[in-house]
Amino acid sequence: AMEERGDGEAAEIFWQRNRAACGFFKSLEELLDSYDRRMSRMGGSRLLISAEDLFDLHTTDEAGFEEKWLEAAVGLLAHQARKRGYRPQVAVYLRRQDHLLAAHYGQWIKGSGTHHMDLRGFAQSFAPRLRSFRLLQHWAAAFGADNLVVRPYERPALAGGIVPDFLGKVLGFEPPADWRRPPADLETVNRTPSRDFVEFIRDLNSRFGEGPSGFPRRWVLQAAFQEAGGTGLSDWFSASEQADLLKAHAVENAQIAAEFLKGAGPLFMEPALEPGGNKAGYPGLTGERQADIARRVRELRSRDRLLRRTWRAAAIFIVLALLGWLVIWVRGL
Repeated sequence: AMEERGDGEAAEIFWQRNRAACGFFKSLEELLDSYDRRMSRMGGSRLLISAEDLFDLHTTDEAGFEEKWLEAAVGLLAHQARKRGYRPQVAVYLRRQDHLLAAHYGQWIKGSGTHHMDLRGFAQSFAPRLRSFRLLQHWAAAFGADNLVVRPYERPALAGGIVPDFLGKVLGFEPPADWRRPPADLETVNRTPSRDFVEFIRDLNSRFGEGPSGFPRRWVLQAAFQEAGGTGLSDWFSASEQADLLKAHAVENAQIAAEFLKGAGPLFMEPALEPGGNKAGYPGLTGERQADIARRVRELRSRDRLLRRTWRAAAIFIVLALLGWLVIWVRGL
């Protein structure tokens, strides 16, 4: 897509940075060829491509945005679909802009050991990616508006979660009753930590900047998810900031509801503002709170190391016992 728009230098930099993630495939065409071959071997007739970063073609590691690259990339996808005789349907799950900004910022900070931009700076850079209607228009232009299914990503609309909603509402497939959810872990749950924990990680990133190992990732996230309750948007925005953000996107959200939900109601059903919204906004990470988080992280790390040593000692004991039994048995023979 970058090369299509004459940005060869940016394309080369992107390729060098992401070469390992691309595996053996040097182009979209090669990737889809591999899918076609697998479908043929399996006797399948439907190809499902799902990725969190597919909608705006930018990853959670990237704060900025180039709309021209998105437009070109979506055009390439549509061209390949037509070339292969696909009948594509595009399903998009949209978050409300305040939720989306908070979630992406949390992921941007905790997903890297080098990111430490503050929320205000990130919000300015991320602003174009909040224009959901404008981004949808590129998909509609490439694939046709009738081939787009738009669903709101919020609790009132997704009572059972996003996966059952997608299977039932988009694919029209009811999972068998014996299907079970996969076991939860830190990555599959992937909740946005509270603002204090995000700021704690941001501070570690700014001081150490040693890549993903710059902070004790596993134990920091474990401590965050063990904390009772959750975090509301009042931890991220003051009442006025949240109101201004939602007001800036209200018209476009209404356009999405009218054009893609066929006027079946507003796009989002959750209350627009946090109850009793925080007038002052996030007060910042206090020294006392920082010390408390650090203490809990140290406790989890120590507990984890003790458990590992215990298992290691038990394994060594079992091996030595087996070897001793084997020696006795051999001598007995």
